[in-house]
Amino acid sequence: MTKRTITSVVYCIVLLALVALKWLVPNGFGAIGFDVLFTAISVIGAFELTRAVGCVCKSQKAVAFTYCAVLVPVYSIACFLSDNGVVNISYFAPVAAALVSGLAVFMSAIMLVFDHKDCTFKSTVYCIFTLIYCGFLPLTMSAVNHLPENSVFAVLYMFIVVVFTDAGAFIFGKLLHNVFPKKMAPHISPNKTVIGGVGGILGAVVGAVASYYFYYLLGGEFVYGGSLPLVVVVCLFALLLGLVVQTGDLFESAIKRECQIKDMGNLLPGHGGILDRFDSMLFTAPVILLVFAVIAVL
Repeated sequence: MTKRTITSVVYCIVLLALVALKWLVPNGFGAIGFDVLFTAISVIGAFELTRAVGCVCKSQKAVAFTYCAVLVPVYSIACFLSDNGVVNISYFAPVAAALVSGLAVFMSAIMLVFDHKDCTFKSTVYCIFTLIYCGFLPLTMSAVNHLPENSVFAVLYMFIVVVFTDAGAFIFGKLLHNVFPKKMAPHISPNKTVIGGVGGILGAVVGAVASYYFYYLLGGEFVYGGSLPLVVVVCLFALLLGLVVQTGDLFESAIKRECQIKDMGNLLPGHGGILDRFDSMLFTAPVILLVFAVIAVL
């Protein structure tokens, strides 16, 4: 428990430092800190996942690791060039990311032909899954980081809602599991209860309010023109996010159950591996991206 607490404190300090860097350093340079974090999640996550499944051949691992190492940097550099008028092409960053992704999928598939001695159809499927799970999903985290409007708030919202969802699920599950013992997914995660899931959704709403007022009290500005108060909008979206966060956690549990392992790694004492810590975030980031795209047009 002590190791877990220390890791959590360090995690919060790093998060606050990255938020401060993003907020205080102008012209998009402050976003680099989060991009480095998301690249690390992508690369280390790919290592953990390919090690867990155990059937991805060496050449396909090389493709997966290279893809995960370059995707977020390519996207962030493309965003910087586009935002500063160096490249006047609409959607330059998504197009650059799509080209890199297409090349990685092609290379993974072609290894099945030219390295058939070591690569199998099963290894190809797992390799492409790694590209999606450990490459594309962290890319959406970087896309949140590079939103043209409200990006600082969006990043805060993403991290805080995930933390509060986990906390709400844990507290409700711990306190009320004897009164409401029904399991959520007993074949995947026997300790998770439905009442814990309800607590997670309520925690997400609390996290949405906390992130809004924390950003507001720090003097942050919101770009929003909708008729409903923004705090109400982010709370309504948090109901969905509470479900998504817990789905991501259960999905990771299903992978570990399939691979017959307890944790994806031991890099983070008390938490396990990178994927054990950021599994919910991987599922949440695409939804956050959609949420703030909707907010931008309200």
